[in-house]
Amino acid sequence: MQINEIQELSLWYHKEIQLNKVETLLSTCLKKLKGNTAIPNEKKMLLEAISAIDCSSITSNQRKCLIKLNVSSIVLEGALNEFTLLFDMQVNDTNFVISTLDRHLTFLTAATKTFTQIRGALPIIVPSEFLNAIEVPTGKILTRLTFHNEASISNVIEFNDWAKRWSLIARGFSMAVNQPTEDFEIVNADRGSFIIDLLVGASAMTILFKSLKSLTDLAVSVTELRIKHKQLEQLKGTVPPEMFQEFSEASNKHIEKQEDEIVDKVIASLKEQGLVENEKANNELARAIKEVHKFNASGGSMTCLASNDDQFDTETVKELNHSYELLQNNSEIKRLEEKPAGK
Repeated sequence: MQINEIQELSLWYHKEIQLNKVETLLSTCLKKLKGNTAIPNEKKMLLEAISAIDCSSITSNQRKCLIKLNVSSIVLEGALNEFTLLFDMQVNDTNFVISTLDRHLTFLTAATKTFTQIRGALPIIVPSEFLNAIEVPTGKILTRLTFHNEASISNVIEFNDWAKRWSLIARGFSMAVNQPTEDFEIVNADRGSFIIDLLVGASAMTILFKSLKSLTDLAVSVTELRIKHKQLEQLKGTVPPEMFQEFSEASNKHIEKQEDEIVDKVIASLKEQGLVENEKANNELARAIKEVHKFNASGGSMTCLASNDDQFDTETVKELNHSYELLQNNSEIKRLEEKPAGK
């Protein structure tokens, strides 16, 4: 994790939590409940403040910080549902609601103090070039790739493998819009989970974004097939080797056929939307889409951080991140984690 991520998180917290007076509104609700006073207006104001929180720019590392501070359930996407359910319990168990709000307020107060100190101290301690956000040129999209889980990079072999894969991804999506592959610029890198920040042309990112939306709808069937293929490993040693090999090869061919059909549908959809400018780039585009799906299936993640393009506005950035989140939630690694043992 980099220092500027901490700085950006503290600024986000100030804008989304402190300026929306979430802590003050929570404190008011708590005081009135303790005094046996009805809180319809206060509750409404708190829920409105929480629903106004924009979490779209929060990175996976920043989420881990909020989890460590015990405020993720109070300030991130699930907060509105958390508080709505909590207030619904008020009729039957006011004491539980009070104790839970008290705990939330304690954590929120501590987080506010911490982020206020960070926001004041870092500019004094750290040179500005390490704190300032990367300037996004006109027509470019700043996107963060995180290589973790089965997509992690811990040695030069894995580094070489993912470098080749992302070269294919960049080549395919760039060629589809008649742009050079070099337009996928690396502007920042980090260690740990291994993070790379890319500056990508808006047209290439648009076609990548639309591909992700299509994959979200179409890729579930392939994910299920891959999970079943992994379960074939349980047969190893229980059936003759030739039979196991035959099962495995047949399963792989079926998956490849399904993948090809899905990719063909995605490309057809992109063409219908007028996004493919180079008809000769079909093979490269198909390979790029497959590699993005493979990156996701291995647990890698992608977050659009900022845009400086009129067509790729803030709402589009939110939609892109939401699409990737949906795709990630349907990934093979996620499904395997959630699948009950023995199923």
